[in-house]
Amino acid sequence: MEIGEVFRELTYLMRRGDWTDSWASQIKFQIDRLESLREEVIAIDEPERFTKSHDYLIVALDNYSKGNEYVIYGIENYNMEYLLKSTEYFDEGDRYFNNAKDVIGEIIADFK
Repeated sequence: MEIGEVFRELTYLMRRGDWTDSWASQIKFQIDRLESLREEVIAIDEPERFTKSHDYLIVALDNYSKGNEYVIYGIENYNMEYLLKSTEYFDEGDRYFNNAKDVIGEIIADFK
């Protein structure tokens, strides 16, 4: 899943945290990828049985988007408080993303 790839890359970059211009550009690129995926998900006309999981996914991506704003501000201003605050939004996004996966798992289980 492309979202997973973006998160793996962001996690790697954030842990590396060398604060160079190249590093900041790579993070911004991954954030732009995530925003593009968010727009794609919002545009999906999901089947009725997937409405709940789709709604969870949108809330997850909204939280990731807000976290991204904090990351960008934190990087541009060398502000660790904003970088730490971003993790709260990412954690909340993860919670909703997991809810979406659970609902999809239930739908799949109904077919078995």
